[in-house]
Amino acid sequence: VASAPSPVSSSLSVAVSPNPSTGAASVTLTVASATEARVAVVDAVGRVVAVVYDGPVAAGSVRVPLPAGLAAGVYAVVAEGAGARVSARWVVAR
Repeated sequence: VASAPSPVSSSLSVAVSPNPSTGAASVTLTVASATEARVAVVDAVGRVVAVVYDGPVAAGSVRVPLPAGLAAGVYAVVAEGAGARVSARWVVAR
């Protein structure tokens, strides 16, 4: 089951798959037009535990692997770009 793309912005969306995950997972970042973007994984207390992408993105979608080995729990995958900020919940199960 993949997380639904964030409906907050029509210019930027993010989805995590598989979700929940017990192993490898990835985030799909979709942008309406070329932009600079940053994707970070944030823990339940708001700490950035990993920046998984930081750079240019062409219009369309890019898939980026998420870090393996994180403790079981709930994380936010936060994407910023195209003047927007969106997030998706990611559950890591062990």
